[in-house]
Amino acid sequence: MAQLLSHQSTRLLLSCWVSQLLLAVVVGLVAPIPVRPLLIERRHCSEQQAAAMLRRYELLGWRDRLGMERLRPVVQYSVFGERRSDALPTAASLALTSAVGSGDSEDQSSLQDRYPTALVLSCQTPQ
Repeated sequence: MAQLLSHQSTRLLLSCWVSQLLLAVVVGLVAPIPVRPLLIERRHCSEQQAAAMLRRYELLGWRDRLGMERLRPVVQYSVFGERRSDALPTAASLALTSAVGSGDSEDQSSLQDRYPTALVLSCQTPQ
């Protein structure tokens, strides 16, 4: 009797896992992953602001890796111009990149006009 219950519970558990997997595949096909540009303002921040911006970036990186949303393209901009890439830079390389200047609101508004759905990451980004 115990073996029969064990066999039935194993089958039930296996069928639950298979149904979850099939549901995940169906949802993935029906609901595509949203793609948004990411604008990263590279200007001088205080240490606290830079640490908060880096934490926010790491969270966004996890969302991208888990497939919750795709952040493409990534545009880093500063007083020296902009750098565009189709891949997320590592958080370590972003932390090592020196940030200078006080920023230019014209550059930011120009970029936001080009990428109206973009997510903007800057020293002033709220948590």
